[in-house]
Amino acid sequence: MHDGSFARHLTFRAIELSIVLEHALMKDSMRVKHFMVENPICAALWQPLSFIRQSMLKNSFSYLPVSVPQNGEQRWQLISDLSVAQYLQPVRGADLTKRLTQTLEDAIKAKGIKLNETQTCKPDELVVDVLKRWDGLPVLIQSPCSDDLLGILTPFDLL
Repeated sequence: MHDGSFARHLTFRAIELSIVLEHALMKDSMRVKHFMVENPICAALWQPLSFIRQSMLKNSFSYLPVSVPQNGEQRWQLISDLSVAQYLQPVRGADLTKRLTQTLEDAIKAKGIKLNETQTCKPDELVVDVLKRWDGLPVLIQSPCSDDLLGILTPFDLL
């Protein structure tokens, strides 16, 4: 088994090859469904902030989708790592434990966590059309038949 610089060099070359192959395979892909991350990890209003924080850290996510009731229907929004950090960082000890065990819903009601409105689209939409109206936040892909979340799309997915 090789290790050290040889293994790092080999890994670097394997990544380059994967990028070239992916580009070749995706050259005719034009729709959101070809690039989206399917079945994204989501936050839920009943989850404690400690769990949401852990999900973000384990997966290196900056945003998690969350379904929020508004005017009698469910609406998808995003919770950001920035909002969680701003809510948790200034406190220590027992106050930090209290905030970490608080549900997302309670943290929103306490005006400690702010959710971001985001765009949604359908899986068959053209990527070029979605890019024209992109506001910088991840785009959530909903089922054409319902409000179910099918995927998430970030600029990184389109590189």
